[in-house]
Amino acid sequence: MMAERSGLSTASILGVLAAGFVAIASAGYGYYAALVRMHDREMEIQLTYASQTLKAVKRHVSNQYALMDQATLAIAEALDGRDPATIAPGELAAIKASVDRPIASYRIETAIWLPDGTNALLGPTGPNIGDREFFAVHFEPDGPSEFVRDAHTGLVISAPVLGRLRNEQILPVSRALRAADGSVRGVIVASMPVSSMLDVFDLLRRAPNDVLFLMRDDAMGIARFPEDPRFIGRHLPSALVFQNYPRVPEGRFFGEAATDGIRRVGAHLSLAPLPMVAGFSLETAALRLETMQQYGPFVAIGAAQVVVTMVFLTIAIGAMRRANVERDRALARDRELVAVLDGANDAIVMLDENLLVRVFNRAAEKMFGRRADEMMGRKIDALIPDSVRARHEELMRALPQGPASARVMSDWRVVRGLRESGETFPAMVSISKTVTDGAPAFLAILRDMSEVERQEVQLRHSLDSEARLRVEAEQASRAKSLFLASMSHELRTPLNAIIGFSEAMIAGVGGPIVSKEHREYLGHVVASGRHLLDIINDIIDISRI
Repeated sequence: MMAERSGLSTASILGVLAAGFVAIASAGYGYYAALVRMHDREMEIQLTYASQTLKAVKRHVSNQYALMDQATLAIAEALDGRDPATIAPGELAAIKASVDRPIASYRIETAIWLPDGTNALLGPTGPNIGDREFFAVHFEPDGPSEFVRDAHTGLVISAPVLGRLRNEQILPVSRALRAADGSVRGVIVASMPVSSMLDVFDLLRRAPNDVLFLMRDDAMGIARFPEDPRFIGRHLPSALVFQNYPRVPEGRFFGEAATDGIRRVGAHLSLAPLPMVAGFSLETAALRLETMQQYGPFVAIGAAQVVVTMVFLTIAIGAMRRANVERDRALARDRELVAVLDGANDAIVMLDENLLVRVFNRAAEKMFGRRADEMMGRKIDALIPDSVRARHEELMRALPQGPASARVMSDWRVVRGLRESGETFPAMVSISKTVTDGAPAFLAILRDMSEVERQEVQLRHSLDSEARLRVEAEQASRAKSLFLASMSHELRTPLNAIIGFSEAMIAGVGGPIVSKEHREYLGHVVASGRHLLDIINDIIDISRI
């Protein structure tokens, strides 16, 4: 019996251990599977974010190249078919300055080059670009190369080069000036620094090794942030982005990068009609995918350790699930908040404690003529006229000094705003101080008062017209009174004399009337005079009434 109990006890123990091992292994595998699902979900979120970022990149890059395209076209239209070599330097400089001035803030510069590669303004003493691809291609017998954006205008989009007018890597585009016979009279070049093409997206990177880049369709590296000399200006046919591009104009890629050897996952987007593709790649290690793949099998094998930490892992998984639920709720709240902000009729702008723009809704975009992605992270100086900018800066700097919960400048008041076109306009504004994420923030609500101001101007014009008509009426009344007084004096005085002398003659003063007809005629004169005098008196009485 003891032997049996001992055997049963050993079997029970082995059964319990086996069952425990199976349970532990199942728990470990379940935990590993949960990790896989969580990281797959994290990767999907990150890639969705990368795709959304690339759409903003496409708008930004397209706008930059459109500015350079318009700059070269503006110079070509100003030259109006003339040979730049025959135009006075002063006129050329004025044409160039009129184009450079409005695009100076984008660090875009233009230059006019003669067929020998010399600068039309600097002459033989200046740099020579005769060996540059973007210059020489216009003199090829077959015309511009394949990197032409517009076959009609012949705009050439070149790879990055070291600028000879400014000592840094630049992105040039060029347009030929052709005579009627097709010969090239010169080349107009517009360029911008490589460093300024993508650096505005620094805030979008979530890890140090996240990379935002542009490549030409021939696998030439155009721009990369952060910058890497192994990428810019090099042909990289084995780049990850070309795994499925251009067959798939918008998609994803995965693998080891050709430049730095880091395993990456990312998204790409065609920038058509530009012959380019943009990519946003994320380091897989930053997503913990590599760690999961390397150590995941050991989680199932080391089931004994899972037993010790099972409770803690259960709590951790529950916490992670709750965190995911909270994150989903937060994302839903964010989407609802965005919908509310974009649906508001009033412009809403939120500033952080450093007075940088953090919220810029659609009504604000419409009011100021500026995009939200352009204003995010910038001061609001661009929205304020120069004449009041210093005073506004002083008032805003005083806001953070009060208690975080206080509402400062909350009363509605009229201020002047500045649209992107340079037009100033009146706006009602209310600024409130609040707290977001433990830091003070400032919420400004603005209402465009341009229509109200226009109506006030019309009302003032109407009042001015009414006052002017009143003055004219008073002047007419005075003229009427003067006329009536004059008529009273000038007409009644001689009439009284006529009537008086006529009556005197009838009475025999001055001698008897010898004829009955004469007396009758004098009677008519007296009656007519009195009738005329009565009419004049009636007119004067009516005017007085």
